[in-house]
Amino acid sequence: MDVTKSAGLSRRTIVKGAAWSVPVIAAAVAVPMAAASAIPGNNANYHWQGESQENWSTLTNDTWSAQIVPNSPVSGAAISITVVFNQPVTLSAIVTNNPTWSGPQLNSTATSFTFTQPTGGWGHNLTFSFTFPPGAAGSTLTSSGVMFITPSSAAEWTAEAAVNSLTLAAR
Repeated sequence: MDVTKSAGLSRRTIVKGAAWSVPVIAAAVAVPMAAASAIPGNNANYHWQGESQENWSTLTNDTWSAQIVPNSPVSGAAISITVVFNQPVTLSAIVTNNPTWSGPQLNSTATSFTFTQPTGGWGHNLTFSFTFPPGAAGSTLTSSGVMFITPSSAAEWTAEAAVNSLTLAAR
C-alpha cells in the first residue's frame, strides 16, 4: 500500500500529515474549568499522538498506532479508540506494551474496530495492522479514528476525533 497524495505536495508534507492523522489519544481529560472541580485525576491528559508530538507514531502501509500518555491517570475510567474504515478489513496483528487493552479478536473482519483499556497506567501503546479483503487491490481505503473516555463523569472531555483521516491505496 502507499499513501495517496495530491500533485504539488512533497513527500515530507505527506509524512507530516500522516503523523497528524494517527489516532493517538488526546483529550483534555479533566483540566477543570473551575478551580473547585472535584473530578478525580483532574491533571490527566490524553492526546492524539499527532497533537502532542507528531513523531510519536506513524501510519505506514497498513498499520494504525496509538499511545496513551496520562500525566495523572483517572482512576476507575477507561479510554477507547475506535477506527472506522470505508470498506471491510481484516485485523492481522495487535502489538501493545499493556495487556489490559481489550478489543476484537485477530483475523476478525469489520469496518470498525474498538480497543479499550483502563486509564490507571502510564505510556501504553497500541498498534494494529490490517489487510485488505481478497480482490481489493487497486481500491482506496479511507480510515479515521475517534478516542473517548468513559464514564463521561470522569472527565470534562468525553470524545475527540482524529484531526484528519488518511487514505491508503492497495497495490
